Amino acid sequence: MIRKVKKANLSKTVCVLTILLLLCILTVGCAEKITRGDSVTTDAGTIGSGSQDASDSATGRLDITTTAQNGSLGDDPFRDPTALLTARILKTGKSDCTLITAPDAVILIDAADTDDYELIDSTLQAQGVTAIDCMILTHFDNDHIGSAGAIIRNYQVKNLYIPAYTRVSENYRAMLAAVQATDTPVQIVTEDVTFSVGSVSLALNPTHLYDDIQPVTIDKDDGSTDAEENNFSLITALTYGTQKLLFLGDAEKERLAEFNKSALAKDTYALLKLPHHGDNNGQLRKLLGNTKPSYCISCVASSHNMDVTLTDAVRLYGAWHYATYDGTVIFRTDGTQVRIAQEN
Repeated sequence: MIRKVKKANLSKTVCVLTILLLLCILTVGCAEKITRGDSVTTDAGTIGSGSQDASDSATGRLDITTTAQNGSLGDDPFRDPTALLTARILKTGKSDCTLITAPDAVILIDAADTDDYELIDSTLQAQGVTAIDCMILTHFDNDHIGSAGAIIRNYQVKNLYIPAYTRVSENYRAMLAAVQATDTPVQIVTEDVTFSVGSVSLALNPTHLYDDIQPVTIDKDDGSTDAEENNFSLITALTYGTQKLLFLGDAEKERLAEFNKSALAKDTYALLKLPHHGDNNGQLRKLLGNTKPSYCISCVASSHNMDVTLTDAVRLYGAWHYATYDGTVIFRTDGTQVRIAQEN
């Protein structure tokens, strides 16, 4: 309670006015904090662009947790990062690699390009990873399996999940040679499969677009078969507590149309890793409407690779968009609330 101040006590009056001014500033600052009804907390920025306050984009600082009910400060469940699920979508240019760590699980989705191994290796080491419980290669394009052979040779991969086709390429041969040298268990995914890795639940959805021409071997490495190969992408849904994440590989229009008919496409997701490096199509927009993601991530080398209609679609459905050319995207959840940040 602020008492009335006598006119004679000018210094005290100035002091009180200063305090009130500071309180107003702090109140405005708190108003910029956005707490969504789905327990998602993020710094104020631009919906559809993922832009953050300058302090966040420079340091990767995470936000203060607020309760979804009233926005008040509560016990911070993010204080101990080892108790969280963390997904790191790495800054690897026009390629994909996501490291997911939980208290009892290490999952790697895709292995980027060959020249990305140093970043992947340093990230694994920084997180204290010596073994990978589950490695998923969505498809065998070079920008998704480039470092797979080196990872398999240098880290114990307990289970490797791959789509049901073969590839004639140096990186594919390097991956197979590493699997054989290390006796890594391989699961070829031909039907929907669900399983758990510790406290993390996973569902893998393969394509059936090419069932009538099995076995399929893609034997060109010049880009002419990219669309066909992208449509072999395994789609991965991950659940931790009440939060769900969806990774679409490089699925293109035909593959997304197929996936949109599945039960997984009817769930709501906190995070959606968008397919094929900034491309957009009508089936992706339909999926955005169905899955209502809070955050969308594009793995792209620069802003010039982004289809402007994609960012418009993300904005239309009320999601925040992050692109890895701005840095590695770090998504954390305690199973109920989520936070997101970006590292340069």
